Amino acid sequence: MRMRKRLTAAFLAAVMLTAGTVYAAPAENRTQEAAQGTEQETARNFIMNGNFSLGTVGWSSYMHNKCATFSSAGNGFAKVAISWLEGSDWHVMLIQKNLPMSAGEDYTLSFDAYASQPRSIKAGFKDSDMGTFELTKKKQHFNYNFHFNISGDNEFQFILGTVGGNTPSGAHDVYIGNAAIVRRGETAAADPGKVIDHSREKPSVKKNGKYYIIKNRASSYVMDVVDTAEQGYLIQGPYTESTSQIFTRIKSGGEYQFKNLATGKVLQEVTPEDERDAEIVLRRSDGSRSQQWIQETVAQGYLKFYNAQSNRVCSIVGGYSSKGQPVELVDETENSEQEWDLIPVDAYTIVNGKKKVSIKTNADWAKKGVKYPGKNHMLIAAGPIYFQWYAAPKEKKVKEYRVYVDGKLVKTKKPSGKKSYEGKWYNTEVKAHTMQVAAVMKNGSSVKTASRRFGVSKKGVGWGTLFRTQDMGLSWYYHWSTDPALGADEDLQFVPMIWGNWGDQWLQDPSNKKYKQVLAFNEPDFEAQSNVSVEDALTAMKAYKKSGLRVGSPCTGVPAYWSQDWFWKFMDGVKKKNLKVDFIAVHCYLESGDPQPFIDMIDATWEKWHKPIWITEFGVAEWTKGKWNNWTEGSDETVYRFMKTVIPAMDKRPYVERYAWFPFDPNDEWGGSSGIFDYETGKLNKLGKLYKKLGMPKGY
Repeated sequence: MRMRKRLTAAFLAAVMLTAGTVYAAPAENRTQEAAQGTEQETARNFIMNGNFSLGTVGWSSYMHNKCATFSSAGNGFAKVAISWLEGSDWHVMLIQKNLPMSAGEDYTLSFDAYASQPRSIKAGFKDSDMGTFELTKKKQHFNYNFHFNISGDNEFQFILGTVGGNTPSGAHDVYIGNAAIVRRGETAAADPGKVIDHSREKPSVKKNGKYYIIKNRASSYVMDVVDTAEQGYLIQGPYTESTSQIFTRIKSGGEYQFKNLATGKVLQEVTPEDERDAEIVLRRSDGSRSQQWIQETVAQGYLKFYNAQSNRVCSIVGGYSSKGQPVELVDETENSEQEWDLIPVDAYTIVNGKKKVSIKTNADWAKKGVKYPGKNHMLIAAGPIYFQWYAAPKEKKVKEYRVYVDGKLVKTKKPSGKKSYEGKWYNTEVKAHTMQVAAVMKNGSSVKTASRRFGVSKKGVGWGTLFRTQDMGLSWYYHWSTDPALGADEDLQFVPMIWGNWGDQWLQDPSNKKYKQVLAFNEPDFEAQSNVSVEDALTAMKAYKKSGLRVGSPCTGVPAYWSQDWFWKFMDGVKKKNLKVDFIAVHCYLESGDPQPFIDMIDATWEKWHKPIWITEFGVAEWTKGKWNNWTEGSDETVYRFMKTVIPAMDKRPYVERYAWFPFDPNDEWGGSSGIFDYETGKLNKLGKLYKKLGMPKGY
């Protein structure tokens, strides 16, 4: 995450324009001054959503190096969960911009607050008045009177970093609620409106209509809506298949409207004078220019959205690790916060639900009994293959289930009253197969499912935006993350990776066992990558062993067999400490373009450790001279020959379970000749078409 250097300078140079006064009392026993204020006429609260009844709408946050998260805690409060603090007060902030206040007038800031450990916080305006407040574990109410001397833009901030000497550096929580700024002597009115719950609504959708989620490149969150009777507010959050996260795109000339599926409202720009800092809202379509958007393609096929009226660009603001942050309009810069994916989704299935499989008769079971492979002619990733089938009708009469592959019995399973069953079969032979399940009855008769044809393939790719690329005949993928890539084909097997030295909680989560296998640290031997020592990696691998998942080794930047300083020591430690590594993950980018050293390295890896091998990144590249690019004479042809040689060689080796070519940008200086598709269009180039052709079972 980028650092806000401008804020550093602002706080170091902050000058109190006019001294303010702080009043504090327990929230349940407020001062006489506050009690008298409730009898006065209520007035406008210049802070938006001060009681967090709309979640975190209206607030942005800054959490330095993701040291904290920000969320609504209910009962009028927000919670800031701080993991650690370093040396600056601005490292954790809650922010509202452009409050429509008048320079030269007197105001009162009021709020309730407490913390899990006593500490100091600050609140006030950037480059102006800042009050310091001492929090305890008991909820208190604070009043702070100040004279406002800012003209033009202004920025209100709660400062929750290292404030003075009374701030714990370790993990603790801060709660802030019922925040208000009113003119001196007035009392804030309650925040208007309640959030409308759209969770039970089923909007009308077309079965083959075009619907999208809009995902931010930097945060990996998607646009979402918090809707009130007045209007909707645009925020970011994790994708949950909610209809409030789905949009249609309506084209008018060269511009677009984006209409939210749940609310029927469209994205609109509003000015700070109109809606304070809520610069993008959702309202009913009225044909105004403020509701029109210009879409521009930038690097790697990502998009920027410019408002047709202001030409400002749609962006997230800070707090990448916190859901519920507002999506705003900002001036254009070159950063990934302003870049978005427009990902097609099946809104019809999301709204109406997946069609349930109904099996009531033996005829139903014979036709629909196989659950996985889910359809004929699927490509299935090599290695352990987990066949699944539904329970037969009248299961009490079933003696056992028998799974046959190519007519040979490979698995038996006793019935146990479950709705479905699973049986594992191991295979790395790249060819087509058929599978069938038989329910053998106690009386000796049997009922069989229809045969399901499938192909075993080792071929995958490391990439997170597969919906943009053309079909490459893949059976699996990963993308250096623990979450599946949005928009990827559901039939394509996803393998999670725990990129760095973390993941105990993920490994302990029972819901993640559906993935069956997991990849460990990414290039721990490289400082610029996960940078994990052998000792720390071995300590962390205890959690991998307890997970019950099939565990891949760390993927060292130096190919495993050649990595004596890191990988050999790691594998020695695994053996001594009785840890778990089920297969070895290898990265390899050869500078020579000669396929034989690559093949020899794979064979040597097998001979050394006798464990199945996954080549999770490979290609031809040279990191200093940059000779493998598409403007160097002969480089494309050399890489083409390399791929054409090594993939059949890996397919023939039973101990190679899987491989994933790394798709360089074809314009990359160091490895562009290893690029297989255009990053912007997704169109396969000559090498990509070869990758699609290779590694396929006969008949596919």
